Amino acid sequence: MGVKVSNNAFGTLSAGISSSDTTVTLDSGQGARFPTLGAGDYFYATLVDTSNNLEIVKVTARSTDSMTVTRAQDNTTARAFAIGDRFELRPVAALFADIQGSALVSDGDYGDITVSSSGSTWNIDSGVVGATELASTLDLSSKTVTLPAGVGGKLLQIATDTFDSYVTTTANGNPNIITNGTQIFSVSFTPLFSTSTILVQTSTVSIEETVNSGDIPWLALWNGATFVSATSGSVLYNHFSGNLNMAHHSVNMSFSAGSTSARTIQVRAGINGGTASINGNSSYNYTGSERKIGMTVMEVGV
Repeated sequence: MGVKVSNNAFGTLSAGISSSDTTVTLDSGQGARFPTLGAGDYFYATLVDTSNNLEIVKVTARSTDSMTVTRAQDNTTARAFAIGDRFELRPVAALFADIQGSALVSDGDYGDITVSSSGSTWNIDSGVVGATELASTLDLSSKTVTLPAGVGGKLLQIATDTFDSYVTTTANGNPNIITNGTQIFSVSFTPLFSTSTILVQTSTVSIEETVNSGDIPWLALWNGATFVSATSGSVLYNHFSGNLNMAHHSVNMSFSAGSTSARTIQVRAGINGGTASINGNSSYNYTGSERKIGMTVMEVGV
């Protein structure tokens, strides 16, 4: 529905018309050169006499060679035309104005994008963005992104790290007042939504220490530069008697993303006194594949 065009359409009048006639008939077969019109369709045509007097008309219906027209369009004046005068589809100002106007209808709809009256809000129509569009990069820096309905409980992204060696660590704080520690796992992570939940899981980490009364090894989770408090088993430790203490630790907890800023999720190990060996020791130097442990960081929508 709207304005139509054809390339180089022209014809000649098979009968003269007065300035008030609303039907123009062309010589036989010439009507087919002009657009076929459906309900609400139209095109602009120009009548030209032998003295080059012009009148632009709006053709609202065509039946073979007979045109139904609205006279005196685009600031022209209705006049009489004689048999043999020309009838042409030309690029006129009204045509371009209508094409431009058809791109924006009264409700501010550009087809696939709805725009507010002030132009400050643009909404993409449902179903317009698919797999092809999402395959390209979308820059949302410095923009507020609202988590869409239906994403709650869905896994949005996942990142992992592994550790297949062993390290030693010396006294560096009680688990409740951790200020440092030895990094075991590290994942660079940028949440998609500030309202998401970040889940962290690790393999069991073995920490061995020479017996020293009161020494307690620990495993702790850091979210960027922030220590995540010891909740939901984020810091687990065990202490055994004997010549060698072995503690088995893991981190399995969740916390709110809080923002969409990039950060490093770390798991650090330590001991509050003495020295501990993490993931083996120098006497039990297993190959990497035999003692590889891992960390998984996941973002889940809420």
